[in-house]
Amino acid sequence: MDSITAGAQVYKEEDGGRSRLRSRCESCCWHPSVPRGIVIITMGDSPLAYHITFGTYGARLHGDPRGTVDRRQNAHGQHIVECSEGRERLEAGQLRRPPVLLTTEQRASAQEALVDVCLRGGWELIQVACRSDHVHVLLSSDRDPKAIRRWLKRWLGEAMSARWPLPYGQSWWAKGGSTKWVWDEAYLRSVDEYLRSQRA
Repeated sequence: MDSITAGAQVYKEEDGGRSRLRSRCESCCWHPSVPRGIVIITMGDSPLAYHITFGTYGARLHGDPRGTVDRRQNAHGQHIVECSEGRERLEAGQLRRPPVLLTTEQRASAQEALVDVCLRGGWELIQVACRSDHVHVLLSSDRDPKAIRRWLKRWLGEAMSARWPLPYGQSWWAKGGSTKWVWDEAYLRSVDEYLRSQRA
């Protein structure tokens, strides 16, 4: 195959006798030079950075008034999961423990710990911001961003638990998260400025 989509599943779609490459990507990768919903990236292309976000356990459930994404509704251009008291109540009833909300001290500690976490992983940290219910990391790497997100959560969780131990089997973080591919300098600056404004 001459073209691939980095980090995404590429497949052929028949369109009136013509076939075209389209992609399904959980990490929301998108390039402004192609139509919305279609991502075609030539071999060797890589983004300037990844904007990785993950939430704390139980703090932002589907149906939350602030909006969320889920596995079926996470592609570029799709509407977010809208407010639904019923869905939020259903998911709240499935929680096994109280939601995790970071204190100001914990947010600042997490921001400091992420510097060492990125050094450990060999990723170039550009900016980081921790809120009470989610964490933003802007970094550059040639590694798989989904794998990076998993290691970020694991190593940051270990650093947090060293200071604030959790009961056995409990986690700081919700499952999954978001990974946005940053392709141009303007978007990179915009994300950097936003994260600076969100720091503890």
